Amino acid sequence: MNQLPTGALITVISVLGSILLTLASIIGYFLKDIRNSVKENQSAQDKHIQNIERDVSELKAELPQKYVLKDDFNRALKELKDDQTRAIAGLEHKVDTLTRDVREMLQNVSKIMGTGGKSE
Repeated sequence: MNQLPTGALITVISVLGSILLTLASIIGYFLKDIRNSVKENQSAQDKHIQNIERDVSELKAELPQKYVLKDDFNRALKELKDDQTRAIAGLEHKVDTLTRDVREMLQNVSKIMGTGGKSE
């Protein structure tokens, strides 16, 4: 094999070194650009996450005012049904009492009318 002269070898090494340094610089530039882009995207996502967290905390504050838990609803419904049952039972008792009183009055009237009719 033929060997290159020393001057040519140094020139080839210098050119290869320059090419490698240029490639390293280009790669470094693109890595820096990519890094900045990632940082910008990360900060934008952080802002979106903060907005979402704020919205969720607002929703947590509003939920009890607008909506009710299923257990609370069922408990309130049962209380209403119990109140309604007591009210109906009270009304039934009053109607029964009125019915009894009207029957007694009718019996008394019929006794009076029956007795009054016989004596005349």
